[in-house]
Amino acid sequence: MKLTERQERLVSILRNGGPFTAEQLSKKMEIKKTTLRPDLTFLVRSGILNAKPKVGYFFNGLSAPFFNENYLNLRVGDVMGPVQIIKEKASVYEAVVSLFLQEEDNLFVINDDDYLSGTLSRKDLLKATVGGGDLHIMPVGMVMTRLNHIISVYEEDLLSLAVGKLVEYDLDALPVVRDTENNKRKLTIMGMVNKSIITRLFYDQWQIEDSKRN
Repeated sequence: MKLTERQERLVSILRNGGPFTAEQLSKKMEIKKTTLRPDLTFLVRSGILNAKPKVGYFFNGLSAPFFNENYLNLRVGDVMGPVQIIKEKASVYEAVVSLFLQEEDNLFVINDDDYLSGTLSRKDLLKATVGGGDLHIMPVGMVMTRLNHIISVYEEDLLSLAVGKLVEYDLDALPVVRDTENNKRKLTIMGMVNKSIITRLFYDQWQIEDSKRN
């Protein structure tokens, strides 16, 4: 798949940040939004980018040809997606709304210093709801899975390691973290790897192999 120079720039921006709306991308690239629309549409249809209403565009993984040639050496940072975060002091009600509006399975919780402190799954929220209490008052920190129970990966880890952890611990998603001053208790969250990203990569690979046979 050959991308134009402008499409390569879009992928580069979203690989290293985001999600960004079309308007934000327009400002970053100093190009009219209407000019970018066809490129964004093409990249989404190609599976390189993804888009969500009220969130924006984000990097969805590598293009299929790249994956085909380098999948054994892929690093977590090559394919990680954007992460949805929430503050410890936010209410459980806010978390429920955020989780379902973003159509995600997990939220990652950060403390006042913006370091990872926990995760919040649909199961965690269900337990909080069944357990009673005022969800508008109850803070996320009371019901989240805490840091010492979180399985994570680093950007430089091989993707195969992340896949192994997803399978071994039967997880839907892994936070991708970066140590702060070599402190394992102060982790900055950079993104996440989930089953959907892995599935997409292998699906792209199978599509390539199928096209070769035909």
